[in-house]
Amino acid sequence: MLDSFLVHASKILAPGAGRLAWLSPFPERTRRALAALPLEVALTRDVDLGGFWATLQVLVKKKEPA
Repeated sequence: MLDSFLVHASKILAPGAGRLAWLSPFPERTRRALAALPLEVALTRDVDLGGFWATLQVLVKKKEPA
């Protein structure tokens, strides 16, 4: 489901301007999935959610080549 969501986000976000901010309990898995997509991680912050940790990730859609 995570990978499918990222594929969908990469299709609907605007190039160079589209952003997605989310809390990921599996940040390394997200990074691996992004390798094949036109999205990149612009910001990460670890967040304590009161008993488990997640990572706030801000993803940005890469600009399309001119």
